[in-house]
Amino acid sequence: IDNDCDGIADDGCATPCQPTPEVCGDGVSNDCDAEIDEGCGTPPSCVPTPEICTDNLDNDCDGTINDGCAACTPKAEICGDNIDNDCDGQTDEGCTPPACTPAPEVCGNNADEDCDGLIDEGCGTPPSCVPTAEICGNNADEDCDGLKDEGCAACLPTAEICGDSLDNDCDGEVDEGCTPPACTPSPEICGNNADEDCDTLIDEGCGTPPSCIPTAEICGDGIDNDCDGLKDEGCATCLPKAEICGDGIDNDCDGQIDEGCAPPSCVPTPEICGNNADEDCDGLKDEGCAPPPSCIPTAEVCGDDEDNDCDGEVDEGCPPPACVPAPEICTDMIDNDCDGDINDGCPPPKCVPSAEQCNGKDDNCNKVIDEGCPPVTCIPVLESCNEIDDDCDGMIDEGCAPPMCKPFPELCNGIDDNCNAIIDENCIECANPSNEVCDNIDNDCDGVIDEGCPPIVVQ
Repeated sequence: IDNDCDGIADDGCATPCQPTPEVCGDGVSNDCDAEIDEGCGTPPSCVPTPEICTDNLDNDCDGTINDGCAACTPKAEICGDNIDNDCDGQTDEGCTPPACTPAPEVCGNNADEDCDGLIDEGCGTPPSCVPTAEICGNNADEDCDGLKDEGCAACLPTAEICGDSLDNDCDGEVDEGCTPPACTPSPEICGNNADEDCDTLIDEGCGTPPSCIPTAEICGDGIDNDCDGLKDEGCATCLPKAEICGDGIDNDCDGQIDEGCAPPSCVPTPEICGNNADEDCDGLKDEGCAPPPSCIPTAEVCGDDEDNDCDGEVDEGCPPPACVPAPEICTDMIDNDCDGDINDGCPPPKCVPSAEQCNGKDDNCNKVIDEGCPPVTCIPVLESCNEIDDDCDGMIDEGCAPPMCKPFPELCNGIDDNCNAIIDENCIECANPSNEVCDNIDNDCDGVIDEGCPPIVVQ
């Protein structure tokens, strides 16, 4: 015990030997006669090596310890060399303990790691480790010094004892040849090739195939190939070789994976803002994202799909890309076949009747606009393709390309009124100008219809 609380137990004291019957094979002089294992014969497991004069062991297996060594010549004890210089059986006695270097307190080893004069404080009572004499061969730290089986001799083969978790016969295996212990059921763990729930099935309930299929461990891929819960165990450090594209491994040990390789085919995932990457495989980077605050305006570069000048628009002011003709699609309002017309060749959309509203539209599909509504003064403007009679001629979207065009009888007015893609068919070219009459015809052949006429009142 560390009675004086200096972090050292029994410092300055000689260690008295307590005689007990000699125990064969433990490498200790149990009966305190300075001889080890006397009367036991030569240990069967002793492997002769040159005698070492400072370890107090029978290295050369002749039954004598430190034979052939010179007697100890007393001299002044030298502090810190861990040698019994004065031949009194003690090492570094009378020396000032070395300066303490604080470290986290370790529970149960009877030492003051944090240099506060207290041993194992904060560990609770009793401490997790209660020091006892070290027992050789059980791979345990009985004396709570952080070391297992220290001071023990080499393994002494005996018959294997089942169930003690020790390598009794010194063959490197524990409890070999023993009947397996009774299985204690626990929840099944997927992918470790073990039967935790003791039903003789391995990884059941984990799906087919199981999440982990054991194969030989492959070094450097960061994967638990053999399904033992460890990655790359038993592997040496990285051995550089040529980078192999697509294997997800840092073959050349430069900290990068598949560098210099062509990008793989794109697999769409949700777009991530701000990384200048095209996650959703639509050819656009960071689309739908707000411009980053760190945008530095530069001249707009055409065709790179980026907002170079930080105005929120991409490739503005650039000529449109070349049109690639494709079959016309009647529902997308796009000039698919690149002929300058939208939805050409498509039938006009079918009118779906609904209650007539006073909105300038033919809601009930009877080719009459706003019937039953109070009179409204119509101010003619240029007709737009918006399902409204902008020019007050009683026709909606005349002259518009399908599907916006609403068929009306063809008039000689320079417009495709009947939506057959032919303008003023069966009409005679204006050749005899006359005074303009309010009849929805260009009587004076000036290209304007009914100019100077009062606004038309739609009933």
